[in-house]
Amino acid sequence: MRSKSLIQIFILSTLAFLISSVSGQSTPTPLITFTCENNQGIPVTTAKNTEGQTQTIFYWKSNTFYDYVTPQKLCHSVTEKLNNYADKSNNSALFVLQPTEQVGLPSVCITENGFRCDVVLFTLAPNEAPIDRAYQTLKSILNQEISQSIQDIERNNQQEFYFSISLFTNEL
Repeated sequence: MRSKSLIQIFILSTLAFLISSVSGQSTPTPLITFTCENNQGIPVTTAKNTEGQTQTIFYWKSNTFYDYVTPQKLCHSVTEKLNNYADKSNNSALFVLQPTEQVGLPSVCITENGFRCDVVLFTLAPNEAPIDRAYQTLKSILNQEISQSIQDIERNNQQEFYFSISLFTNEL
């Protein structure tokens, strides 16, 4: 009987210890978080690091997009996609944006290897020159201070562009 009581005490003590250690663990703080904010009436997507530094990534100007998608909706949608991407890619402060064509529509993607679109950030209205339209749009909304370089590559007789993005570096 005494050994049964000791076993119960041991089990309860072990459970109490495990519960307290699990509840004491916190979710790791993301290295970079993205938010949609308002900057003088213009929705902007910003990145924030653990030291509290912020950098604007996109300025969502209303004259850039078509009527049924507002800059505010795009800002929120892209912000959510960037946060999801950051969670899956270990919060990298470096990534590549690619103006491209998805199902015949001008699109802007995050690409890791330059050969495929890993995340479609947004899609634009149909256009006769979808990649050029996506390129011009991205160039007009992107904060040029964070774009380290624009690479121009010809592949399959088609121009491809890549914007290398570097957040929170002193090299800029």
